[in-house]
Amino acid sequence: MRRGALQRFLTRKVPSPSGAQVLRIRRNRLVTDAFENAAGLSDAAWRQEWQIRFEGEQGIDWGGLQREFFTVLGRELFDAKKHEGRGTLFKKMGSQSAVLIHPNGDASDEKQIRYFTFAGKVLAKCLYDSLVKNSHHLLPVHFTRSLFKYLLGSPISFYDFETDDPQLFKSKVHFMLQSEVDGAGLDLTFTEELYNSKGKLLKTVALIPNGDKVAVTDANKKRYLTLLARYRLNLLNEPALPQARSLQLEAFAEGFYSIIPPGALENFDENELELLVCGMPDIPVPEFKKHVLYPELPNASALPIIQWFWQSVENMSQSERARLLQFWTGSSQLPPGGFSAFDPKINIKLNFSPLSHLPVSHTCFNTLELPRYKSFQQLDQRLTLAIREGAEGFGEA
Repeated sequence: MRRGALQRFLTRKVPSPSGAQVLRIRRNRLVTDAFENAAGLSDAAWRQEWQIRFEGEQGIDWGGLQREFFTVLGRELFDAKKHEGRGTLFKKMGSQSAVLIHPNGDASDEKQIRYFTFAGKVLAKCLYDSLVKNSHHLLPVHFTRSLFKYLLGSPISFYDFETDDPQLFKSKVHFMLQSEVDGAGLDLTFTEELYNSKGKLLKTVALIPNGDKVAVTDANKKRYLTLLARYRLNLLNEPALPQARSLQLEAFAEGFYSIIPPGALENFDENELELLVCGMPDIPVPEFKKHVLYPELPNASALPIIQWFWQSVENMSQSERARLLQFWTGSSQLPPGGFSAFDPKINIKLNFSPLSHLPVSHTCFNTLELPRYKSFQQLDQRLTLAIREGAEGFGEA
């Protein structure tokens, strides 16, 4: 209901201008070219349709190249690795099974701050286009709860460590809340020590003035944990000061709200915003199977090749299913609303290509075409090869 209200609000208040912006992109410099292409665009131009031209490729963008562009852009822009020209903008948090992305508080030079603004705009455009244009080019990353809360203006809490940094929550927050600090010999002060990956102490940050001289006690431990959250999650170098600022989060939010009007999300919480931005994180096979159409195949479920196909999908890992979805639709994420929200509906057709050929996709029509393989092994091997080699780079889209 609220998603529909937001869709109507955006369509009415900030409609997409007519026409299209053409972005010429080199695959080996995709993020840099996107940043430079978009640097001079007005906010209204960000809400326009974007047509992607990959240098040296003949693909005509009917939607598939655009979805691929945003999938790769999102993965590389929000990558937690150091990149020439922009450093490390984001860092990994969360757990091993649920990696979350959060802005890096050490990325603070002028160009990096401009990249944070750009990143906020990219996130907002994906949300805007999915709501107003039904585009479904969702980002293949998941952000921390505290980042979504910052965008919504909601106060962060040390309880947010439970999702954003489970290891810290278990080892420090939960322990301190459930145990007596006084007399435990913890020797904690209002400081935070930062270490590198090899365990070397890099610096000690005071959470309050002269924090190294103020002991943590049972009486003040919740204040200590709140300041720790303000420092680690809200990236405030001086978390005790009311006027403390995070240049990274401010720039990200500025970019985001230049596309999505402030106040548009006031009725959403951070969990609903995550679902709007990232789609559903899991790809359940029964739901997947239920929403696939077979426009030229009456009684498709009785055909051996269709049965083999779903057996192969059942055997896939979640990441392989995500790659299959990317190969099929141009995006590895499900849109808000799940499989039923795809437009056009995802569908399978058979062709008469030689059995040595791989399956092919037409991402603008959400169509997967299968040669008429003669065995499960044939289908499984060729489908696996297709999604590994062809999930990016469409000759025709």
